[in-house]
Amino acid sequence: AGGSGQDNVYKFDGVNVTLPLFGTLSAEPASYDIAEVTTIKGGAKAVDFERSGGFSVDSVSKSGSSRYAGQVSYQFQTAGMAAKVQSGSASKYSQGLSWLTANVGGPVIPNRAFFYGSYYRPERNRANRANLYGELPDYNSTRNEGFGKMTLTPTGTILLNASYRYSHRLDKSDLFGQASAATTGTGYESRQRIATADGSWVINARSFASFKYTHYE
Repeated sequence: AGGSGQDNVYKFDGVNVTLPLFGTLSAEPASYDIAEVTTIKGGAKAVDFERSGGFSVDSVSKSGSSRYAGQVSYQFQTAGMAAKVQSGSASKYSQGLSWLTANVGGPVIPNRAFFYGSYYRPERNRANRANLYGELPDYNSTRNEGFGKMTLTPTGTILLNASYRYSHRLDKSDLFGQASAATTGTGYESRQRIATADGSWVINARSFASFKYTHYE
């Protein structure tokens, strides 16, 4: 609709995780936890205080079901699996990537209470680093993220959800310029918490009630 970056809105389980100055996504939830994604373009309605003049993207996390199910996955990419970086910069490095994912879900009380939980650990390493000044310290970025969700259906007309996500990221020896000394590197550490609670009650064929609580820091 011609909106600039600041006009866009990104949500995770209804929680606004947008950087307002730039209109970019500030959270990095594991894609394995996403069950559904919806997009509204051309200006969103003034519901849930979206204030979106560009597009609005919302994602819904997975829930447990009546059957136990889980997954464990490990992916990696060594420096030899990718072509050398041809950026023209005097800064050089060899990069390795890995992603560890585990999740499980199922019933707590059949047909009444369900759980879902996951763990996500992406890691990035850069070795053999050098610039105009010579060798640089190795770079490492590690993120540990956990997610848990409970779903309750006490009756056929009531649905309740509660979830919590915690993420911790630590970057070491980052951001060296091509003409920077090996003692000038910087570090980075961040923690992220996303909590949600929502519910809906179908009163009759003509009316329903719902609530939502969100917390993001």
